[in-house]
Formats: sequence, structure tokens, C-alpha cells
Amino acid sequence: MGPGFSPAIAQGGVTYWSSLSSTNSTAAPSTFFTTSAAKNDDTALAPRQPSHPSSQSAISIGAVNATLGSPSFFSKNVKPEPATYSLAHLDEPLQTIHQLAYCLALLQPSVEDDDLSAEALKWRLDTLNNSNEKTRLETMAVHVLELFSEDTRKDSAAVAEVVQLAPVLSRDHSRFLIKTFIDTLNKSEMMDLDALDGLAKAIRGAIPGSINSDDLETILRCLKKRLQPNRSAEHRYPLLLATSRVLDAMVDAHIGNIDRINLHGPLTEFLRDSESSDHPYLTFQVKYAAQALLNISDDDDIWHAGFRRFWLILNIGAGLAKLPDPKELKDTLESLEKLYKAGKSGIGNLKATMDSAIKGNDTPTFTVKEGLKFRSAWYRAIRKAESYIENGRLVEFKTLVTTAPCRHDLMFQWGICQLLGQFVTDSRWGFEVRQEAIAFIAALYKDTALWDRKTEVDKVIFDILTNVTSHNNAHFEAVNTLLEEIRTQNTQSKAFADQHSPIWISIKFTDLDSSPTARLLKAVQDRYVRHAKIRTLQDTASIPNLGDIHSALRIYHEPDLSILRVSGDELDLESCFVNLAIVGAPEHRQKEKENLQKLAATFHRITSTERVRDTDIQSLIPLEQLFNKRRLRDGRADTPDRILVQGRAGIGKSTLCKKLVHAHQNGLWRDLFDVVLRLPLRNLRGLKSRSLEKLFLEKVFIAQDLHQEQAALAKALAICAQKGKVLFILDGLDEIRTDAGMDESDTFRPFLKMLLGQQHVIITSRPSGLDRKLLSTIDLELETVGFSHQDVKDFVLKVLDPEPAKRVQEFIRQTPLIQGLVNIPVQLDVICYSWDSLPKDGMVVTMTELYQVMVRKLWCKDALRLKKTAGGLGLTERQIHDYEPEEIDELMATELQHLGYLAFKGMTNQHQIEFEEKDLRSAFRDLKDSTTNSQQLSPTHLAEVMKETSFLHTTDSNLDLKNRSTRQAWHFLHLTFQEFFAATWIVRHFQPQQSCSAAGMMTTEEMTAFLHRHKYNPQYEIVWLMVAGLLEGEPLIGFFERLQGEPRDLIGGRHQQILVSCLNEARTRLDSAVVAAYDSELVRWLHLEIQVREDDGDAASLLGSRLSFPDALLVEALRSTRCKWNKISLIRTLGFRSIRSESVIRSFISVLEDIHEDEYVRSSAVEELGLESPLPESAIHSLITALSDDNLAVQQAVEEILSDYSSSLPESVIQFLISKFKDDDIIFRSSAVSILCEQSALPESAIRSLIASFKDDKKYVRSSAALILRGQSSLPKSSIESLIAALKDKDKNVRSLAASALGKQSSLSSSVIQFLVTALKDNDKRVRSSAAETLGNQSSLSESAIQSLIATLKDDDKNVRSSAASALGKQSSLSSSVIQSLVTTLKDDDKRVRSSAAEALGNHNSLSESAIQSLIAKLKDDECDVRSSVVQALGRHSSLLEPAVQALVTALKDDDKNVRSSAAEALGKQSSLSESVTRSLMETLKGDDKRVRSSAALILGKQSSLPESTIQFLIATLKNDNEHVRTSVALALGKQPSLPESAIQALIAGLKDDDWEARYSSAFILSDQPSLSESAVQSLISALKNHDMFARSAMVSASDRQSSIPSTAIRSLVAMVNEDEDEVASYVSEILGCHSPSLFRLLPILSEDEIFCLFNHHLFPYSCSNVISLQACDNGLCLYTEQGELQLQLASDGSNNQDRISSVFKAVQQMVLNYPYP
Repeated sequence: MGPGFSPAIAQGGVTYWSSLSSTNSTAAPSTFFTTSAAKNDDTALAPRQPSHPSSQSAISIGAVNATLGSPSFFSKNVKPEPATYSLAHLDEPLQTIHQLAYCLALLQPSVEDDDLSAEALKWRLDTLNNSNEKTRLETMAVHVLELFSEDTRKDSAAVAEVVQLAPVLSRDHSRFLIKTFIDTLNKSEMMDLDALDGLAKAIRGAIPGSINSDDLETILRCLKKRLQPNRSAEHRYPLLLATSRVLDAMVDAHIGNIDRINLHGPLTEFLRDSESSDHPYLTFQVKYAAQALLNISDDDDIWHAGFRRFWLILNIGAGLAKLPDPKELKDTLESLEKLYKAGKSGIGNLKATMDSAIKGNDTPTFTVKEGLKFRSAWYRAIRKAESYIENGRLVEFKTLVTTAPCRHDLMFQWGICQLLGQFVTDSRWGFEVRQEAIAFIAALYKDTALWDRKTEVDKVIFDILTNVTSHNNAHFEAVNTLLEEIRTQNTQSKAFADQHSPIWISIKFTDLDSSPTARLLKAVQDRYVRHAKIRTLQDTASIPNLGDIHSALRIYHEPDLSILRVSGDELDLESCFVNLAIVGAPEHRQKEKENLQKLAATFHRITSTERVRDTDIQSLIPLEQLFNKRRLRDGRADTPDRILVQGRAGIGKSTLCKKLVHAHQNGLWRDLFDVVLRLPLRNLRGLKSRSLEKLFLEKVFIAQDLHQEQAALAKALAICAQKGKVLFILDGLDEIRTDAGMDESDTFRPFLKMLLGQQHVIITSRPSGLDRKLLSTIDLELETVGFSHQDVKDFVLKVLDPEPAKRVQEFIRQTPLIQGLVNIPVQLDVICYSWDSLPKDGMVVTMTELYQVMVRKLWCKDALRLKKTAGGLGLTERQIHDYEPEEIDELMATELQHLGYLAFKGMTNQHQIEFEEKDLRSAFRDLKDSTTNSQQLSPTHLAEVMKETSFLHTTDSNLDLKNRSTRQAWHFLHLTFQEFFAATWIVRHFQPQQSCSAAGMMTTEEMTAFLHRHKYNPQYEIVWLMVAGLLEGEPLIGFFERLQGEPRDLIGGRHQQILVSCLNEARTRLDSAVVAAYDSELVRWLHLEIQVREDDGDAASLLGSRLSFPDALLVEALRSTRCKWNKISLIRTLGFRSIRSESVIRSFISVLEDIHEDEYVRSSAVEELGLESPLPESAIHSLITALSDDNLAVQQAVEEILSDYSSSLPESVIQFLISKFKDDDIIFRSSAVSILCEQSALPESAIRSLIASFKDDKKYVRSSAALILRGQSSLPKSSIESLIAALKDKDKNVRSLAASALGKQSSLSSSVIQFLVTALKDNDKRVRSSAAETLGNQSSLSESAIQSLIATLKDDDKNVRSSAASALGKQSSLSSSVIQSLVTTLKDDDKRVRSSAAEALGNHNSLSESAIQSLIAKLKDDECDVRSSVVQALGRHSSLLEPAVQALVTALKDDDKNVRSSAAEALGKQSSLSESVTRSLMETLKGDDKRVRSSAALILGKQSSLPESTIQFLIATLKNDNEHVRTSVALALGKQPSLPESAIQALIAGLKDDDWEARYSSAFILSDQPSLSESAVQSLISALKNHDMFARSAMVSASDRQSSIPSTAIRSLVAMVNEDEDEVASYVSEILGCHSPSLFRLLPILSEDEIFCLFNHHLFPYSCSNVISLQACDNGLCLYTEQGELQLQLASDGSNNQDRISSVFKAVQQMVLNYPYP
């Protein structure tokens, strides 16, 4: 403790408010009420005749005031400015911890009613009479204690919060709090000063008896261990300060009886020996602590003490520290000479001690037990002064300071100055009285006679006042004046000059945080409030209703619904974006490949082994539309019930789950589900019960303290589930699947399958851990694909202020390599958090450098959380912020080492990403012997420390305490952070100064072997590039030599992918010649890929498209290549990159502007420019110029690109184009108009120019202006008026276009609509038709406008009548009269009008029976177009009555194929077909008309579940003589959820059908069957030789779906890939790629020619776009694919050994690399 830092309360009493807070506390003063009066012991401090020579007599107060010249200061006692707290009423939430403490204090038995206000008294009496409310407040305080005990951090805010309750706790709870602090101190590596400070406060405020001497011994042993004499002053000072606080509290609590020999004596000696420190602050604190300890008794009994006193007398006052212990009596008697010398020395010590005591007015005492002790008067005087100033007794304080006999003592002067300095900075006191304290300090400084002020005190005063000036609470003008005076007067003082205050004494004057956060209270309060919502359950013993379940589930879900940023700030769920893409059936695969470039502009995905096949990123589903009706995986159009969501680690699966719960809580999908329940599957481990009811009881409601209502809630929720009204969100299937013991025999497995098989379920999983055997039918498969580019921008703007947001967005734009990182939410969050540490001014940054920046930024936060010290003093945020990067690494070296080893160990342990407690301890135990540091933490403590870093997270925060220690799992912030830390561990092995003998370390040779084995392992790809980014100098060169060394990838593509990534990270730190050699190798492989993939036409090089491949190499290759097809491929390669640099854009422009270049090359450059958004103006101007190019192909390409350009064109370009549609060049004019028509939002200046064009004499100019304006959806009023005026243009084309332009406006005023109604009578039929169409775009027309349209149904022109009918059909609702008019129009003479009327009627769901009959009657119309429209109109109704359905069945026999097709589609939309309709359809299948039979089959197939007899009938129909019927029947069978073996065999036979559509249909249906027989697979492979591409594609999909295919089939495929037909080879290659393990098992028996062809036609092309490598290892071959590792052991008989295969592959590589490339 010590004055100025933590003043203690007066000895012997507890004044509640003053004991509750320090001098900086905002708590109310002690005058509110007092639990017991403070004991005054002024007799010990009464003035005595001073012995100091400079003071002849005590000075009276009057003399003091006269001497100081300022009788006004401290002339009266004051009260702190009171802090008021509202009184909590029944069940009312509490706002602050002070409010809770105040309310509980009012309820103490010792409170006198007379001391309370009327309001407080009434509240006290009411609450005492309400046992529930009293219990609520008391329980809340206890829960705060419990939460604090469980809190692993126990930071200063938590400590400040919990100690406020100390004075109002019971003895047991006080002891619990004190014990918690003691345990925290024992577990801390460095002394936890916050906990020590809190302990002092807890002791001071506790009820007597809450602590005993054993506790004190535990504390003192902990302090003694850390108060090492070899520690620096910077280290000892804060410890001594905290120690003093605790010792003072012990003195106040009258605790003693401490172990003299092992504790009290050594600690006393240590403090006595430390008094000679060169640091005055340390000297004062040592003496203060020694005096406090002197007031605590030891455990020496009277006999031992008396014996030692006897020896004291014999040795003539020998010093206590030199006395032999009684146990050493024998040795002492044998050496009387030694005893004599000791006694002689002791006399000197005793004399010196007496002199000091006399000078300091110390009081000597002597007892048999304690002997002679000198308790300094200054210590007791300071304690009393603290009590006075704490309680506002300023008059007594002033008297004590100016009259105490010890006032001349340096220690007293030092302590009083610090007390006054602290008082000045305490905002609890009024400003005026704090000014008086400044005046008091000034007076003490100026009046030397009063104090006989010591020189050392000048510097103390100077330091204190300097601190005051930096305090932001108030400004005191007098301070600066006094500081300048002290500085001037002491410039020549050596003492002043020498006493430089070390930085470590700048400890804040505040004690614990005076305004504690309410983190703990808030958590308790929220829980209580939530429980109160369902308390009526227990009170009424009623059956829980849905509202009760919702309330209980809110309690269950709430702790998990928040999203915490890495900064610790909470992010609302609305700011967390989730993008869900449909995982399509295999037939979507080709479509995805074709659109890959466009997709890259929306989502860029980082390299990952967790890839989901067949994800169509264009098919995004908004969250609110997740349960909309859609096409499901089985072909049905329905609402999905069972959804599987896959996603890589950290991509947002858990956020999705939280958003789903949150959405339902806020009203979404309430019509579909009564309850949405999220169950993290990993939390179900250890579940003993095997029913839903027991699951809900044990895992959902058990932690809510709901007692008797738990069972009722569980039962009610189980009933909801049985009724199919619960949506289960089962999060993390991969996490529970990988558990030990989760095998086929596990008894938990059936229960899990039952849970996964619930009616409504959403299952999430990482792709790599998905076990489909656990899943039944899935309706919809989705993938979480992370943030889009727009999401990234929105998130950055949400979490950062404008300037930092702009900086982060610019950094992302300029750093291509991180494009795959920022779409991962947690990665983007860390980048935003690190915004002020990101490279500036366009500096190029590698991925490794970025991770170093992010890790160091998070280390800075962790250093504060972990209370890191420098020289023994806790570091401040400002100090850490000023650290250099290397200093941060050194500060966090222990954490870096241990996280590095944990990450590496996890990756080598089957790529472990989740770590349980035992895993953490095991890893840290491995490193325990790697250092001899005696202060090293135990593995258990290390695990706790690592959990406190920003890099280990848990999703099990809601586990109950029983399971938390054993079942809680931890993972790195993101997988890439685990990879970074693993790289830091690997790097240690390549550093020359590292010792390989340390625990956990490999030798260099072992790590080299590890690198050789895993350099192509996809799970280590990012690790290796980060290793390259972390190494420098010779270790870096050595790493690349190892990387380039044997064994190399025998295919070659994978090696280049790894090389280009690593080289990009280290390019600037390698010799230029070395880099050039590597670049040359990369370019050769680039050309090889282009050459090998020439069958794909202008396919891009996937090696070159990697962002780590240098732009410059590609641009140079484009410049130097002569072959136009290679040029196109290189242009595609450059365009394929998600980020295109300025040099790439310039290269495209250069190609475009080269008029001598091939037109296809130039057109390719134009297409790639069109994908850039936004385009530089230079590129846009080049494109505009190219509109007049002599080459028509280039013109068309430019026009198409500019028309489709996603961003708005620059205003100057738009104005240029507007001017050009007046050009005489009709081609240029046409292009300009086409481009402008596609601009959705023209600038205002352009709108004005177009409006002005209506006055042009040329009609084509006016019509062009109207045509362009037709594309604008929000025109200003003036423009609309101009369009109205144009309705009267002399040119009919202009009038018509003006009317159409008005129709594009979202809403039109009544006056504009009236002009359009007038236009319905225009002389020109086109104008009338356009006016009708425009009116139809307004969904709610006035009655008069509708009547005008009805009248127009009788227009002379058929097109006008048709437009009027269509317009009426677009109205949101129609009256019966309008419907009747449309029914009448069904009899119009023109077929188009009749069709429009039918379509209009079909748009409305609530048609009368007579209207339906009128439509049915028109099924006999003479015109097929009318009949088709009627069928389509009926088909829009999903629940038609039987007559209408039968009419549609009849329409299946219509002569027109469109009518039949529409009828089939209409019948297919019916939710269910009656038995009679089904029989009719089956009879139709027996008919003669092949087209009717085909339609009937398709209709039957659209029914989700057909009876067995119908399925057998369809199987028999597969032998129909018509190919269309066979095709339709096959497709119908494919819609069924499962097929019998007879159907499978019939479909296999269909693979040999003469018709390609039939073959395709059979293959397509088979592609959805997961397990086909060997003969079926062989039939699919044989059918690949068919010449139709669609059938081949379906057969490939069917083969891919099989988990494995037999070796005979593989051998057949190898033979086919070697055939001359390249088309077949490409399909075969795709199948072989999906079954690479099976293929590589055949390598030993393949000939050299077969391997050669296999390399050229399959292996190398496949390796360019897929992860696959082959290398020699351990007398065998090692294959790496996305699915994992396969080792193939080879025989060593000389015929099929490793060397033979390796040499063949190397020869092939050399041959193809030596091809001359154009």
C-alpha cells in the first residue's frame, strides 16, 4: 500500500462507503450511514516535547495558520460530492454494481432507521417484508461472486466490480471472495497486481473472521517468492506497493501468528536489507511495508521467545538478525568467542537503532515474546491521516500534519505529500477544496520552519504536481506556477538533479477502476430477467404453452447469439453477411466451368483442401428465401425440409445458424415452424439418454435453474417435434463424426441418425468431415461461400470510421493476394482491427507479411490482457503501441513458441484443428523441459494462458461447468492462423542458432525429410509459403534448395504451384539471378500447360492465373508469343485473375489498339476489358474509339461489352455517345444508341441532353432519345413532362416510344395516366398499343382508366386489343365486370386477342367457376395458340377441380405439340393427382400417339411418390418403340426417391439405345444412384464411345458419383484415354480424376507407352486444374489429392519398381518441356 496510492481505512472500524472505495471512488460518502464507528486512537499521536533541534515546541493551529498565511484552506470538514443511486424496486433491473451494493447495505441489520431518508426507510422496510425481493438481491450478489470465480481473465474491471460487494457479504461469501483472490495469486506467473489490490479491498471490507493467519501466510509466501533481492527496483516497487496494501488490511483485521522462522523473520530481514536502495520511492515503500509487517505478530511461543531474550541479555543487546536460534544452542556454547563477537556487533546495531528511534519519536516496546521493537510514529500518523482525509475530516488532517511530533521525519513528509497529491486528483471532492489542497502543498513547500522539509521531498512534490497537471479531471493554475518555482529553486541542487523519477513510479493515482463496468452484474441480471419470464410455470404448475417454450429457448440461445469481433466488441447479427450457394447436381458442373471467370469477379476463394464440388456460386439464395418453394435435388418443386449446408472452417456456418434462430425469434417462418432449435452436435457427446425428451432435458433446459419446470418444458418441446413443428439446426456434423469411438458399433450412432433424420432439419458440416452414411435424403444442398466483394465493402464501412475504412478498402484493392482472405469473415475482421498497422502508400505486401502484421496487432491486445510486464511493471497500452515489431515478438516469445508447437503438432496429427484440454496440456508438457527457467508455468497454467490469447477460441462456451474442463474444445482463430503458427515452428528448425535438442524439436535432417514428404501435401501448401515468407538469408536459400530437390512431383504441375506460391513470398529476399532461373522454369511450364490444353480452345492457364504468378511474366509472354491461339490463352489467363493490375489493363489496351493484330485476339482483349469494373477512363476511350474500327468483329465485341458494362460509364463518354447518335454513320449511331440503352442510371446532364434532342428536326434523333429514355426507371418530373409532350410528336414512332418510356416509371401521377388514357385514342395503332402496355405496368389503375382499357378491347386494331387485354391482366385485382369483359374477349375474332384474354384470366387465382368453364371451353378453339394459352392459364392454378384436370388430360391428345407440352406442364404442377387421373395417364401411355405418351410419362414422373404398380408399368414402358416415350419414362423414373433393381437394369439397357436422348436420360438417372454394380459401371464406361456430348456428360456424372469403381473399369478407361479420339479422352480423364487412387494402384502394371499417353492426355492436364501430385517415397509412390494421401508400396523385383516408374515420368516431363513453343 502506502500513502498516495491506496490509503487504508482507520484501524478498528468499517465505515461502509469509505471502506468500499479508494480516494478515487465515486461511491457515496460515509455520511450516508455507518455500520460501525471508526475507532479514534489519538493518544498515540498526541504532541510530545520534540527532541529535534530545529523545533523547540509544538506549534498551535493558530500559529500554523499565521505562519502559512492562508487560514482558509482545510478550515472545515467536508463531504465528498454525493453519488446518488436509485433504489431498486420489485424485479426491477439494476444498472450498476454500486446500486446493488447500496441496496444490500440498506438491508444490513446494523443500519439505524433514524439515519435514513424517508424514501430509503420505506424501501428498506418494504424489501425486508418481501422475502423474494430480498433473496433476489442477495442471490444476485452471490452469482456475481460465482461468475467472478469462473472468470479466467479476472481483469481490473472484473476485480473493481466484485470488490464493491465486499462490505455487504456474509462471512462465508466474504471468505469465498478472499479465497478466490488467494487462488488467483497462487496461480499467476507474475504477481497479479489487480488481484492483490482486490484482495486488500476484500479484506478491508469483510466481516471479521473472514480471513485467518493461514490465509495470511499463503499470501505472504506468495509475496516473498516474488520479492527476490536480485529483482530490479522496477520489478519490486509495484509488488511492494501491493504488499503494503495487503499488510495494512491485515493490521486492520488484527491478523497475526505468522511463521517466524520461515516467513515472518526472512521477510522482515529482506525488507530491512532493502532499505538502502538508491531509489527513494523504493526506499519509502520498503520502510512502509516493514512498519506494516512490524505490526503483525509471529507464531513464536513465550518459552522460545523468552529463551531468545535470555541470550539477548547475555550478548549485551546483540541485534536480532545476528542472534543464533535456540535450536543452535549447542553450536553457540561451543563457540563463545563467536558469540562474544556477535554481541559486540549487536551493541553497535542496538545503539544505531536507538538513535534512529529517538530522532523519529518512535515508541519502543518490550515484551518477553516480542522483545524490543520500535514502531515508527510516522507510520501510525500516516494511517491516521489517511483515515481523516478519506472521511473528509480535513481540520483534523491539517492539525495532525502540522503538529505531529514525527512531522520532521522524511517518511512522514513523503507520505503526506502523496496523500495530498492523490486528494487533488480525486474528482469525488469539490473543485474548491481540491484547490485548497494545492495551496496546502504550496505552503508546506514554502514554510521550511514548519516541517524542516527534507531536500528529497522537493522532488516528491515536483513529481506529484507534474502528475496533477497531466490528470484530465481539472485544471489548476496554481500548480504550474508552483512547479516552475520548484524547478527554478532546485536547478543547482545535486539532490534534485540526481533524483530522476524512474518511469516505473508513474503509477496512476487512482486505485482500482472507480467506475467499474457491470459485465458480471449484467450477465447475472440478464439471466434473472429471462428466468422471470417463465417463473409463472412453476407458480401455476401449468402445462407449458408455446410462449413458455419460446421464452425458455431464448434463455438457451441468447448467450450464443452474439457475434464478438476480435477486438471484443459485439457485432449485431444484421451486420454479419451469409451467402448460400446451391450445390447443384452433377449436370451443373459444366455450366460452372463455363462461368468461372464471371464468378471470380464476385467471389475469390482461397486455396483450400475443403472444396465442395458442384457449387454454383451464381445460384445464391437470400436467407429469407431459404424455405421458398424451389426445384429440389430430386426434381420436385417444393419447400425444402431437409437442408445440408457445407462450408470451410471460419466461413460462416455458425453465424448462419445464429441468424436462423434470430430470424425465427423475430417472426420469420413462424407459419412453417413453431420452434427453431440450434443444437451444436459436439455438445451431445457424453449424452446418456437416447430420446428427444431426455436430450432437451439434459442439454437444453438443464443449465437454466428452472427446477421442476424443466421436465415439463422438455416434454412439451418433444411433442412439438413429434408433430413436425420444430426446425432442428444441427451444427457441426464433422465435429462429432471424428470423435473417438464414433464408429458403426457406437450406441450413440443410432440416436444421432434419428436426430439427423428429423422432418425439418438443417445440418452443417465441413466438407472434409462429412459422413453421408449418417444422412438420409437431402432436399437441398448449399455451401456457405463467404463474403462477396460488396459484402466486404459493407462490412468495412460498418465496423470502421470513414477514414480507416477508406484505407482498408484501398489496401484490399491494391493487394491481390488477400482477395481469397477477405471473403472469410473472421479474416476480414482481423484486417479491419489491424487497420492502423497495415502497410501504407501502396506498399507491396506478401501473405506472410500481412499475417505478421495481424498477429502482432493481436499480440498487443493480448499483452494487456495477460498483464505483460517490462522490468516488473505492467505495460500500458501506449507503451505496447510504441513497441517495434521485434520487441513485440520478444515480449510474446513464450506464447509464440507454444502456439507454434501446438499448431504444428495438430497438423501432424491427422490435421487436427480442434484441441481438448488434454491436447493442450500434452503439447505444452512436451515443451516443459526445453528451458531451465525456474519461473516456467506448468502445462495446466500454460493452457490457461494460451486460452486467453486472441488465437485460441472455443465454440463450447455454454457447456455446463461439469463438462467444460474435459469436453470443451479449442481451435485457432482460423485455420490460416494455425498454419502461420505452424510455419513459425518449422522456421525454428532452419535457423542456425536454434538447438535441435530442445523438447519438441526435430533435427535439421528430420525436418528436411518432413519437407520432402509433405511439400506437395495440400494441407501444408499455405504453411510452406509462410515458411518461405518468414526465412531470410542462407536459411531461405537452403529452404528453396530443399524444395527444388528430390523427390520431385513426377507429374510436375503441383510442384510449379508450390514453387510460384513460395517464390512470391520470398522474391525480394532472393538473389535476382536465382529468381530469374525460377521464373524461367515457371514460364516453360506455363507454355506447356497452354499447349497441352489446346484442345480446350482458348482455355486459360490455371498456373498463370494464380495471383502469385507475376503479372510481368505473363505480359512479356503475351508480347513475345506469335501464335494467335497462345495469345488468346494468355489473354484469358490474365483476365482470369480476380485482380488485374494496371500493367495488365495496359496490355489489353495495347492489343486492342494494334490494328495489325488478329481480330480474334483483339476481340478477346475487349472481352477481358469488359470484365473489369470499374474500367480506367483510358480503357473506356480506347473501346469507344474501337466502335468505328474497320473490323466488324471488333466493333461488335466493343458494343456488346459497353452495353453489358456493369458500372456506369463516365459522364464524358456518355455525352460523347449522345452526340454520336446524330452521326451520319448509321453503324456507329446504332452502336451508340445500343450502349446508351443499357445504361440503367444516366447522369442528369445526359437526361437533359436527351430531352433537348426531342426538338431535333431529324426524327431518328428524336426516336433514339425516346428509346434511350425508355431504359430509365426514375426520370425527373421535367423529363416526364417532355415525354408527355412527345406523345403529340408528328412522328408516330416517336409517340410510341415516348409512351413506352413512360411505362418504365415505377409510378405515374394521375395526370400522366390521363395523358396515356388520351393516347389510347391516338390515330396511330402503335401509339395506342404502347399506351395500353404502359398503363398495364401500373398495377393499380383508377376505375376510369380501367374502363378506358375495357373500351379499348373493342379497338379496330387487333394488336391494340391484345395490349389492352394484357394490361387488364396485370392489375393486382379485378372486379367481376372486368373478368366478364375478358371472358367475352375470349370470343374475339383474332387469335392473339383471345390468347391475351386467356393469359390475363390465368394471372388471377380467384376465378369463378363460370370463368374456369369458359376457359375449358376454349380448349376446343380452332387456333392452337389459343388452346396453348388456355392450358397455360389453367396450369397456373395448382389445385384445380376434377373437371379442369380431366380437361387437361384430354388436352394431352391435342394435335399441336405446344398444347400437349403445356398440358403436361400444367398437370405436373398439380400438388396431387386423383387415382382416376393417374389411371387415365397410364392408359394414355398405351396409346398410339408417341407425343401424348411421352407427355403422360413426364406427368407421372413429377409425382413425388408413385405406387409400386405404376413404377413397374413405367419400367415396362422403357421398351416402347418410340424414343421420345422411352426418354420421358426414364426421366419419370428418375424423379422417384428410390428405384428397384429392375429399374436400374432397365436404365442400364437404355445406355445402348439408338436414340441419343434416350441414352442421355438413362445415364442422367443413373448418375443420381450412389451405388451401382460392377457391370453397370462397365456399361457406363463402354457407352462413353457414343458420339453425343450430352450422353457422355451424364455418363461421366454417373461414374463420378460412385465411391469406387473396379480395376477392370479403370483399365478400360486407361485404354480409352490412349485412343486417338480427343473428345472421348477428355471425358475419360474426368472420370479418372475422380478415381485417382484406383488409377495409381495400376501404375506398376502399365507400360511406358501407356504412362506416356496417360501423362499427356490425363495426368498433366488434370493436374493443372486439380490438386494432384505423385512422388517417390519409402520404396513406393505417394499420391496426394484433395481427398488425402495414398501410399503405394512397390515390389523390388526390377520390373515394376519405383525407379522404373520415376524414370518414365521424368523422361516424359523432359520430352514435353523440350517442345518448341510458338
